[in-house]
Amino acid sequence: MKHNLNIIELENFFPAIIQQQINRLFYNSDPKWRLQETVSIDKDAGKPWLEHNNIKEATAFTWVVDKDTKDYQFVSSNVKHFIEFKTDNKVEKFSRILFGYMPPDPSYDNEKYHMTPHVDFKTDGKWRNFLYYLNDNDACTLFFNQVFKKDVPENYEKQEIVYKIKPVKNKAVIFDSSIYHAGNVSNVDKRLILNAHFLAK
Repeated sequence: MKHNLNIIELENFFPAIIQQQINRLFYNSDPKWRLQETVSIDKDAGKPWLEHNNIKEATAFTWVVDKDTKDYQFVSSNVKHFIEFKTDNKVEKFSRILFGYMPPDPSYDNEKYHMTPHVDFKTDGKWRNFLYYLNDNDACTLFFNQVFKKDVPENYEKQEIVYKIKPVKNKAVIFDSSIYHAGNVSNVDKRLILNAHFLAK
């Protein structure tokens, strides 16, 4: 699919030793997971968009990593290092780092449905999204043709999918936080991600 969005895809993002430590942190630590009834949008605030026939939200578990922990320092320092090593981006600060776990749903038709298009930050500044896949699965990340602009109302009727990325283990994606995007749900595989937002210098 052709597009002019600022999206960077990076295969084999972490070296094996860091990848193993990230996976160990995900599986073996004792994080404070919480249930998210709707992944992409608040279930009440999102009612107008949720009425569209091709939008179907999903349930997931998230762990927002506490900034005052060794886990946060480990993850943030490595994400920052490899972003700066592999791209032209310079990280000034992170606003949030989280892990996400979405169980498979055999009843979810991911050819017909996707979750709600959204932006994580309603800003047209220098914020970037960092998305890292911990496993292979078929729950694609979808990107739409519109970007957030101040004083321009959100209008789902004009949103069109212009790009898809299939999750591949140890792959990272960096994109402008102003790009509307949405997740999908796998029928057979769990979807495991690391997600961060950073301000680019």
